[in-house]
Amino acid sequence: MSEWAPVNITVPRACAAIAPIGGAFARSPEDFVVEEVLSYEPGGEGQHLYCWIEKRGIPTREAIRRLARFLNLPTHDFGYAGLKDANAVTRQWISVEGVAPELLQGWTVNGVRVLRAERHRHKLRIGHVRANHFVMVIRDVPEADFPRAGAMLDWIQQKGLLNAYGSQRFGRGGDTFAAGLALIRGDLANFKKIIGSEAREIDRPLRSLMISAVQSEIFNRVLAARMDSYFMVQDGDVAILHKNGAAFIINDAAAEAPRCAAFEISPAGPILGTRLLEGFGAPREIEERVFAEFELRRDSFLQLPLRHEAHGSRRALRVPVADLIYHKNGSDLEISFSLPSGSYATRIATELLGETSTRN
Repeated sequence: MSEWAPVNITVPRACAAIAPIGGAFARSPEDFVVEEVLSYEPGGEGQHLYCWIEKRGIPTREAIRRLARFLNLPTHDFGYAGLKDANAVTRQWISVEGVAPELLQGWTVNGVRVLRAERHRHKLRIGHVRANHFVMVIRDVPEADFPRAGAMLDWIQQKGLLNAYGSQRFGRGGDTFAAGLALIRGDLANFKKIIGSEAREIDRPLRSLMISAVQSEIFNRVLAARMDSYFMVQDGDVAILHKNGAAFIINDAAAEAPRCAAFEISPAGPILGTRLLEGFGAPREIEERVFAEFELRRDSFLQLPLRHEAHGSRRALRVPVADLIYHKNGSDLEISFSLPSGSYATRIATELLGETSTRN
């Protein structure tokens, strides 16, 4: 592990005042079911075929590789709107150009099923997901723990789910993060030591992954420092408008409080980059302290030879949990809910079971 590997700080549980429950999550893929909700439906005509697939126990890219081998096509002919968990049963859309629906409708092989196949005018791309719907099962919950589980889920529905990044963003042993930090700090010698290649020899998607690991760690640390205020706006906050993702500065927190309580807006943390909208006052001071932990500044990305790859943005500190339903089924707790694209459903399990009892 590099000397610059991240602490990968554990974002505290929002429900820390309530003791975690006993039980186990994700003993099998069937304990975690994910369904993608696109921003639109296939139009029924066009050169691209949209396939509604179900996969079990494999990542999205592997499902695409299996489809590509079957069709004898390169993987870059395929499109997808988001990567889905491997250790789950997931249903999502995949697109492929120039393939007839009858060739794939009902196709099943090696853990991948094509449930629907419909034409559309354009390729499916990252970001076309509106939300994801989840069904999660916590097994073997002690009888006395069910009331605490209900209290925590009620709190999450009222205040929102912490929008923390999961540990998979940081790479094994933290080297993805360490390489990204070296790249941002301009320490290309250390970058080569960690990766074994020059920065410009690494393809853009991998460089972006490295930079994203640093951005995610910074965001998580800011969120961890806002545990008493992640569900309320303060003067100087940058807030996110949930309906369209627009960011704006809070100048009068009292006036905006009703909109925050109604989940129209939420305070937002930094995704550090060249175009980061800056707040002021106490929220900005928290961010500055976190940047300083890594010897970074708001303009650090401007020094990058690769600065066009890290524009920066804002990410809500919390997200609303829609369609939340939970019930007891014997000794199991079954939970269904929807989250906006980009949020981590396993955070629900973390809140219920604690950090040591769940994968993230």
